[in-house]
Amino acid sequence: LKRWQSELSKGILPSFGEEGGEEGGRDSSGLAWPEEPFRSQFLETLADLEMASLTRRYPNLAGTLLKNMMDMVQVFEAGYSELDEETEEEEEDSSDDRPSPLQSMQRMADPDAEPSEEGEDVPVPDPDPNEEAVRELMEDFKKEWEPIAEALDASEPFFEDMTDMVNNDRMDHDIETLSTRNSLWKHSGWKEVKDLSRRLERLPQLRTLVRDLGRGSRGRGPKRLANAEEFRSGNPEGLVTSNLVIEETAGVYRSGEIMNMLPSEASLLAASKRRPILKQLWHSRRSERSLLSYERVGWMEDEPSNVLDVMEIRPSGVQGPIILCLDTSASMAGQREVVAKALVLECIRGAKLQQRKCYLFAFSGKEEVQELDLSSTGGTVAGGGYSAAAEAVASPASSASALMEGNDATDRRRGRELAMKELLDFLSCSFEGGTDINEPIKRSLDLLCNDADKEWSRADILIVTDSEIPSADAELREKLEYQVREHELQVHGLVVGPRKTANLKELCTELHIFDEWNVIKADVY
Repeated sequence: LKRWQSELSKGILPSFGEEGGEEGGRDSSGLAWPEEPFRSQFLETLADLEMASLTRRYPNLAGTLLKNMMDMVQVFEAGYSELDEETEEEEEDSSDDRPSPLQSMQRMADPDAEPSEEGEDVPVPDPDPNEEAVRELMEDFKKEWEPIAEALDASEPFFEDMTDMVNNDRMDHDIETLSTRNSLWKHSGWKEVKDLSRRLERLPQLRTLVRDLGRGSRGRGPKRLANAEEFRSGNPEGLVTSNLVIEETAGVYRSGEIMNMLPSEASLLAASKRRPILKQLWHSRRSERSLLSYERVGWMEDEPSNVLDVMEIRPSGVQGPIILCLDTSASMAGQREVVAKALVLECIRGAKLQQRKCYLFAFSGKEEVQELDLSSTGGTVAGGGYSAAAEAVASPASSASALMEGNDATDRRRGRELAMKELLDFLSCSFEGGTDINEPIKRSLDLLCNDADKEWSRADILIVTDSEIPSADAELREKLEYQVREHELQVHGLVVGPRKTANLKELCTELHIFDEWNVIKADVY
């Protein structure tokens, strides 16, 4: 069992054992358990499901898999049938009565010829009951694990590490999560995820739109090799290093600053009691600003700068959060609905890859708004249902988020499971209802303006609609214009309909027309 666990965790299917070796008549390099025909058929089924790839990505999943295997082995061994000596002798006798290869070839050449007396009563061997039993077990196993394998494979591009969602660290894994009929991993929404992810590969317009949203910070984010910049008055704004903002130690340089000098410079003063000339040397180096010192600097944004030919390691910048207002009214049903759901999935992928926040307001009729946090930690839910078709999605605001914010690992896992289920419910439901733009705009502004932690202060708003929306309230438009004017808020609109309307234009600073309908109409496999 340890051998199975070890090799599956490495992404390897164990090899067969052979007679005549060590360890109980089996070669130590191969498997001696379970017995045939279970062992070979089980390995074939694992290969068909590409299970080794999953156990390599989620090593602890091997424990859940082996627990399932042991249950099947117990059923197999309980019904195992051994052939007795008489049956074996009958099989040997029947093999003597079978036609020779020459007789078989003669029959193939002349099928109308009557069989000879020797071959008239050729017995047909009975099927091996063990083979039949194992085949039934493998069919049930494959039916159980195939949707789980597909769901885990589909989840990887869009969600964070799923190890804690699959199992725990004990041998007695959370088999309830993976094997019940109503399991998260058997949710019908995974089919939507799989289909939409295929389409997203051919929708560069959506990927570019999500990537460019959010007011970024050029002084943050992962570092990369790029052209250096230096301060130069009168030039365009850029990102320069400055010792006025101390964030990191960039290296060693010569200066006259005592607080940043290296210990080797301080040792000159310590040794000056024995050799006074060293103190004079130290003062000389300080006056010449040639003391070896730590270079303590930071990155200052929006400073006039000149781009140099010299390359340096500098921040690549981070994008701000995204607030997504998604029209889920009846007019968005059909192909427009596919575009909307694909965009939600792309926001999830972008939030994971770029480590930024994304929040969804799915709106339809008056005060019918569903909220989903699409950030990389998983979707938390708040608010009420947005249509009758999505009533199952609606749940109390604290249901998933309260669990994920707790200290207990089990509660956090349950919170992620609940949040993911609610997201899958959203992806698998149908759009219906009226259209009211006021409530999602109001909630978006509340998120921007009432954010005590400033997590959403750099967010941009993206409105996805077919443009068939009523005019927003004048007070909301004024508040939106104030944020655009004073805080550089960008309000983008993605039109998935035939035309732009004045009501949408008055809300957005930039409009985009979706034009990749050939991908939506085509069957993508």
